[in-house]
Amino acid sequence: PSVVCPFHYWTGFPCFSCGFTRSVLSFLRGDFCGSFRSNPLMFLIIVLWSLYIPYGLCAQFLPRFVPRIRVEFNSFDMRVVRVLILAFVVIVWGWLIYDGR
Repeated sequence: PSVVCPFHYWTGFPCFSCGFTRSVLSFLRGDFCGSFRSNPLMFLIIVLWSLYIPYGLCAQFLPRFVPRIRVEFNSFDMRVVRVLILAFVVIVWGWLIYDGR
């Protein structure tokens, strides 16, 4: 590769973001399985962005037809969300290490 990841260079293990670029490029080519295999975390982010951006634009410019969705979390809910996100990142990282990246 033209750019060497410092984390991989120093530890010999991939970082949790290993494969982000490959995942985006595969997704843009329509290779969704390849995108997921490259990095499941980035695939999920792309899918969520793909849903959120059109919704956000419609909610902004067509407020009569597309209501804004407001989600409010109390402090306990936010802790649960943070733990779930962290757990998903660790699982993806474990997958990347297991997959031998």
